[in-house]
Amino acid sequence: MLACLLPQASCASLQVPAGMPSIENAIAVETEASDVQLTAVAFSGAEQYLELFDDNLPEIGLVATRITLRNESSQPLEIPSKPWALQIGDRQFKALDVEALLENYYKGRQIRMYTVQADETARLGILKLLFTPGQLPPKTSRDGLAFFKLDANHLTRWPAGAILLSKMLRLADGRKISLELAFSHATP
Repeated sequence: MLACLLPQASCASLQVPAGMPSIENAIAVETEASDVQLTAVAFSGAEQYLELFDDNLPEIGLVATRITLRNESSQPLEIPSKPWALQIGDRQFKALDVEALLENYYKGRQIRMYTVQADETARLGILKLLFTPGQLPPKTSRDGLAFFKLDANHLTRWPAGAILLSKMLRLADGRKISLELAFSHATP
């Protein structure tokens, strides 16, 4: 990693909220299958991103959703390592891990120099907020963020034209669960 040595060079990293973000009047959608409930909130508009991340992330093609998964079944639910994708039109976009998120952020903001401390602080903050995979016990829920990199052609359709997908969830008895949420059905 590069350290910031020149006084006139930009030393910045993504600002991350201290806790799970919540925005009034955000676009929320819900669905359920086999006693597994999925709720997602799409962050949209410069004001929401500026409030949460002190940056208009969609300006550089990055969008975020807050995801809550609740397992109301009597069995554990297995959540794979990369459970989320966005579909816009005929194209799917996989959720970004922390490395890809920061790489896209630095590239989009043309940041070539940053302090190791700022980068590490951002990484740790993002890891605390990202939706984590693994087993979800019965009658519990998990909250987290998912970030996606959209190209300019698809960004104009965020969030109204987007569908959040998860097709790799599995209950202990082997049943696979596919969940799809169309943000066009959201109510602020």
